[in-house]
Amino acid sequence: IITSCNVILTNPDTLHAAIMPNWKHLYRPLLCNLRYIVIDEAHMYKGVFGAHVSMILARLYRLVSLQAQKLCFLACSATLPHPEAHFRLLCCIPQQQSVNIVKEDGSPRAAKHFWVWNPPLMDINGKSLGRVDRKTKKESSEISKNKIKPATTQNIQNDASHAKINGPVDLSESLEGKLESREWTQHRRHSADETALLLALAVSRGIRCIAFCKTRCLVEWVYERALSALKASPKTASLCSQIESYRGGYTKAERRQIEERLFHNRLLGVVGTSALELGVDIGGVDLTLHCGFPSSHENLIQQAGRAGRGANASTSMAI
Repeated sequence: IITSCNVILTNPDTLHAAIMPNWKHLYRPLLCNLRYIVIDEAHMYKGVFGAHVSMILARLYRLVSLQAQKLCFLACSATLPHPEAHFRLLCCIPQQQSVNIVKEDGSPRAAKHFWVWNPPLMDINGKSLGRVDRKTKKESSEISKNKIKPATTQNIQNDASHAKINGPVDLSESLEGKLESREWTQHRRHSADETALLLALAVSRGIRCIAFCKTRCLVEWVYERALSALKASPKTASLCSQIESYRGGYTKAERRQIEERLFHNRLLGVVGTSALELGVDIGGVDLTLHCGFPSSHENLIQQAGRAGRGANASTSMAI
């Protein structure tokens, strides 16, 4: 490899642990002929890990400079919001040196629409209220006039003293009407449940989609709830075989089987973690679902980019 290869694929760990410690005795010919450093998926190098890689690249640059060679850095990423600033930090490029940024996106794809989906409000019994916005202060004050007064410390003490005099009473029953009028008793349906319902709805309409979850537990949660939603109707029960979960922990054979069914359009829906973000080229997907608020801009764009790919792709959506 040192003497005859023109292109070498490696990682920061090998640079740090093998190549640079032995550069004088073993890898000097390699460093003398080195011209380009290409960093793929540059957005992955961030935080503490990115700082470590940045120091490794700075050391590599100094070693190549000792051989009187000029080194050119190239970084590839389709999801960085501020590519020049990130590139300068990662590759330790001073401000006086120029950086050329290619911003034109030449990849074949159709239009994409992003939607922010707010789960509906639920009452204390777990039933949907049919709306996503909370009552205004004016509406809440009008309701409180026509209902039992909200529970207070004094009311609870009065109920307790009543229980001592006239015998035991069910305090939970006496406070139920008071608690219903309090605004904080309303909560939203869990985003995982809402993602499962959207996935089941998309599959029932014949729309190929991927649902992204942040943890393995959420993957199984969404997958099981989506199956339950499809089994609830005789018309959609047969579609349960058209959805699958994809996450770490499966055997290699199981993952390859799921990928093959996905590539050959034998699956309508897949629930997966970030393992589906990279290294899997999926065509023909029209919708991506993202369970919970995105952790970063890069993750959202990377995941949403799984849908609407290709020259003949139709308009896609990310929810």
